[in-house]
Amino acid sequence: MKAKKIAMILIAVCFAAVMLGCSNKKDAATGSAGDGTKGMDRELVIGVLQEPTLFSSLHSRNSSQFDHPILYNVFDFPFHFDTYNMQINPELAESWEFTPDLMQLKINIRDNVYFHNGYKLTAEDFHFTIEGNERMNPGRIGMNLDHVEIVDDLTVIIHFTAPYAPAINWMCIRHFGIQSKKYFDEVGLQGMQDKPIGTGPFKYVSSIPGNSITLERNEDYWRGPSQFKRVIIRTIPDINTMILALQSGEIDVVINSPIDNLLFLSDPNVVWDTIDSSTTLTMRFNLLEKSWVSNNMNFRKAVQHAVDKDAVNMAVYAGRGEVTSLYGSKSFTSRPPDGTYYTYTRDLDKAREYLKAANYNGQEFKVVVRAGPEQRAAEVIQGSLREAGINMSILVVDAATRVEIENRTGDFDALLSSSSASHLDFDRLFNELYRPRRPFYPNWNGPRQNEELDAFLLKNRGEPDPDKRAAGWAYVETIDAEDAYNLHILQEVNTLAWRKGLDVQLCRGLFYKYWFWGY
Repeated sequence: MKAKKIAMILIAVCFAAVMLGCSNKKDAATGSAGDGTKGMDRELVIGVLQEPTLFSSLHSRNSSQFDHPILYNVFDFPFHFDTYNMQINPELAESWEFTPDLMQLKINIRDNVYFHNGYKLTAEDFHFTIEGNERMNPGRIGMNLDHVEIVDDLTVIIHFTAPYAPAINWMCIRHFGIQSKKYFDEVGLQGMQDKPIGTGPFKYVSSIPGNSITLERNEDYWRGPSQFKRVIIRTIPDINTMILALQSGEIDVVINSPIDNLLFLSDPNVVWDTIDSSTTLTMRFNLLEKSWVSNNMNFRKAVQHAVDKDAVNMAVYAGRGEVTSLYGSKSFTSRPPDGTYYTYTRDLDKAREYLKAANYNGQEFKVVVRAGPEQRAAEVIQGSLREAGINMSILVVDAATRVEIENRTGDFDALLSSSSASHLDFDRLFNELYRPRRPFYPNWNGPRQNEELDAFLLKNRGEPDPDKRAAGWAYVETIDAEDAYNLHILQEVNTLAWRKGLDVQLCRGLFYKYWFWGY
């Protein structure tokens, strides 16, 4: 009984992540992919700005947000962020239970589930996927995983090195799309990327680089077949061309168009809307010991007080975003309540006082961004800092160059970027971004060394009481704010535009699944 009670506490923690899901435009409470028949022979054509490139859940690199509609439809996961009922539900895990000490999680696997090539799902596939991802991403999966024990064909026990409260959250993320061990033995890692095989509602059919990806309905899906026979994901890098394609009916949906292109759209056949996303726009200062910014806390505090966050919100999202001082949206579990952590307000007089204390003499403050909304935000911030007397420059780079600068050369004073954590719990945010010694990004290891804080971070992740865990993260956020290593600016928004008559859902994360959308 005690174990079940603890398990329910953990699930209650996970249910707080419901805002990850979608704003429901229709009643889909049954959760059946076969509901409705109007669109059973239709194609759904979706437009995206960036080409999806990652088709296997077993990988060691970051995915883009546009990979998610592929991964979450080709694969099933132990648990699923239910975008309709706004909760975390079992998927391939039919039932589960924690031990009283939270050191083990027993999962009973759904029977009679088959991969797209006909292989039956077994405990061996759970073992292979979960342990395989830990081997490919040592320490980065982050859920205190020790090992996975196979009890029988349909039962596994996950053993932890220490209690980990948001373990169920982790079982929903892109890394845990269950792969076939037997198929991997046949084709290897590259073969899984070239021709992914999952148990999900859609089968991967083909990819035309730079053009489109085709998914086909899984007629034998254990939940029942989708109402769409085929989903085609079109890559159209030019947003104006994409909007014209939407207006002409060439495509049905546009995912995450820049809001500027939607504000004055007056086509009666096109509908659009926004919803708060799971990403935060954050300026992260260079923490390398050689960095002058890393060694000048007064300068970092001056920047904190100089930035006009409201102006950034208006310029980038027409005021539809939400100004924030916290890294992580309200959809995250264990989020510290407002008012429980230290925040900065815009105050140019204070900014100038800190600049004087910093002995700032007009030195260039170089901020690296990617083109698009981040660049527009940087231009507004540049104007804000100029008012305080800070000489900020902007270096616009592509994604690959940014990774090179961030993780290798360290040639920057700050990075401005949108980021999140896949499993939407503050544990991941604080342990990856705020740890004095970041195990995953060595170039972010700064001068701050605090073994006591490190120990607290690791301990707090095992606290099953969500209120106590949130209070712990408030304490950590206050420490980070006082050091001014990160400047959190804006809770961002997702956009969706679609042809009138299509029933859609607005998602905070791009975890679209099952394509319930229909006419």
